[in-house]
Amino acid sequence: MGARPVTEHVIRVPLTIVNVFLIVLPEGITMVDAGTRRSFTRVASAVRCLGRKPEEITDIVVTHLHADHTGGLAEARAATGARVWMHAADAQMVGAGRSRRPTRPAPGSVPGKLFGLFAGITSATIAPVAADGLVNDREEIPVAGGLLPVWTPGHTEGHVAYL
Repeated sequence: MGARPVTEHVIRVPLTIVNVFLIVLPEGITMVDAGTRRSFTRVASAVRCLGRKPEEITDIVVTHLHADHTGGLAEARAATGARVWMHAADAQMVGAGRSRRPTRPAPGSVPGKLFGLFAGITSATIAPVAADGLVNDREEIPVAGGLLPVWTPGHTEGHVAYL
């Protein structure tokens, strides 16, 4: 599957189990999340199809720490030199190479089986990446013309949506 436009400046890059979004502006490209390990090859290909270079990715904003969103972060940063932005509650864990907090299943056999299935889908560890910038609830960051992070804890402690 190739990249698909969402709006004039937002491109969706479908990966195996998640999407990466690109905010494409004349002054640079911002990635929203980094996908799983080895995802950057597909992202770089999508950028080239837009007539741009992967090195034009200047920033990566992370929505949350799970490995399907941060597993490719180290590779993307190494390839582009992009600044990484995320909420402090998840940034500490990503910096330590962890992609999820310790969890346990709810009581019962069905929740236990579902928990075991989910735990095997994504890795608990990733290549560690330190955040260059920490985002705070409703404090605009100087990325893609100005993004407004909205802290939405629940899925993870540091989950963020960007406006």
